[in-house]
Amino acid sequence: MKNKENPYIPFDATITSIKELNRFSKSYRFDSPEIRELNYEPGQFFEITIYGVGQSVIGATDSMFDEGFELAVLNTGGLVSSKLHQLEVGNVVGIRGPFGKPFPMDEFKGKNMLFICAGIGFWPVRSAIKHVLANRSDFGKMNVILGVREPSLFCYVNEVEEWIARDDITVQQTVDGIPEGEQWNGEVGLITVLTDKFEIDNPEDWVVLCVGPPVAFKFIGMSLNNRGFTDDQIYVSLERKMKCGIGKCNNCLIDGRVYVCQNGAVFTLAEVKALPGGLD
Repeated sequence: MKNKENPYIPFDATITSIKELNRFSKSYRFDSPEIRELNYEPGQFFEITIYGVGQSVIGATDSMFDEGFELAVLNTGGLVSSKLHQLEVGNVVGIRGPFGKPFPMDEFKGKNMLFICAGIGFWPVRSAIKHVLANRSDFGKMNVILGVREPSLFCYVNEVEEWIARDDITVQQTVDGIPEGEQWNGEVGLITVLTDKFEIDNPEDWVVLCVGPPVAFKFIGMSLNNRGFTDDQIYVSLERKMKCGIGKCNNCLIDGRVYVCQNGAVFTLAEVKALPGGLD
């Protein structure tokens, strides 16, 4: 729940579990009375405060259909992520949110869904994937494309394997390269290797949710355009640009008029392309 009197004040939340996703990343579950009253939607984000250290924007990685509240964190070497990776079960952090415009999942009902996740872009998209799986009859076909730099960086591996075993979802994966000593029998190449091969008869029946480095949106968008998708069908998240979450710090301001944290973080690719610097 947002602090209605002062949106700058976080509520306390206790870490209830920590799981290692890969050598750089961990997922955290939290609990508090406020969390039990949350009603966040896929694509929204939160501010995590490490008291005495700082705060950071993190997108929700699960859906409200799950028990608890989960966020995944990459250790970038910064003060907040480094400290968070040192915390243990039982430690307390501050949370503000949810903030931002979510993926309009109700508008997507009846559509075929294509999820494209580059790197840690999988984390915020995962909440939307889980939403569709929990409401599977409301949607059409479902395809997930995952791309990471190297095989050891894939996350939620067991969960993805469960998806692969289902007959109502198609999952494809690729890696940029295979370092010496690692094993990989799948596709090798940038994520556009898979989008270039995506075959559809009626692109107008599809919606695309794509999250990853903003620089990748241009090339993924071009690949999808070649498959018949329009930029209005492609939804992206610019959450990496955000800081305060409430449109006060100007860190996420684009073209002097659009606050990512307030007007996004979810946009169509058409909207992003129309903003000078939107893909920077």
